[in-house]
Amino acid sequence: MQYNMSKRPKLDHQGTAANNHDREETSSVVEYVYTAGNNDIPDNVTHVRVQSGVIKINDWKFHNQRSLKEVILNNGLEQIGSDAFSYCTALRSITLPSTVIMVGYSAFRDCATLKDVELNDGLEKMWGSVFRDCIALQSITIPSTVTEIERSAFSGCTNLRDVVLSDRLKEIGSNAFECCSSCCKVLQFHLLFMRLAPMHFQPAKYCKVLVYLLQ
Repeated sequence: MQYNMSKRPKLDHQGTAANNHDREETSSVVEYVYTAGNNDIPDNVTHVRVQSGVIKINDWKFHNQRSLKEVILNNGLEQIGSDAFSYCTALRSITLPSTVIMVGYSAFRDCATLKDVELNDGLEKMWGSVFRDCIALQSITIPSTVTEIERSAFSGCTNLRDVVLSDRLKEIGSNAFECCSSCCKVLQFHLLFMRLAPMHFQPAKYCKVLVYLLQ
């Protein structure tokens, strides 16, 4: 376990400290290197880097870390545990390396400012409610290696507008896109999803999703 605290005040052209507003925006940075151990995490951690060689982030490891803004995942990581980053309300983006094959139940649930999510080919399993209530999320591309979207995976993502799906997708769980109330009108609806049953997008008036099919 390693972490570091440092203050980074802005300086103006005369070398003096910037005004109070700027100082508030450059609050303390608390960095933490995750080594897969059971070491304590500082309550005010802002930046996490997963150490090379780690293959799994344990269940609940960063749950409710409300100051956490940035997470850098290592190439070689294979699993993200259930609720690993749930309720990290300051987390803005996440990129999963192509080595990640499984993301656990509610792993990023209620990450209210999570806007940019990059999933890569290699991912095979996303458990239910994985991005539930991520209200800042606007678009998502599901990799071609994912064949099932579990129940409630994107339920409550009220700003989700663009969903890119692969034609290899075989199943969409119940309420997977429930209450996506700000989503665009469906422009293309592949017969695949008709076979999967319309219930997966119920209630229809709340689940208007712009769907792209990757051929």
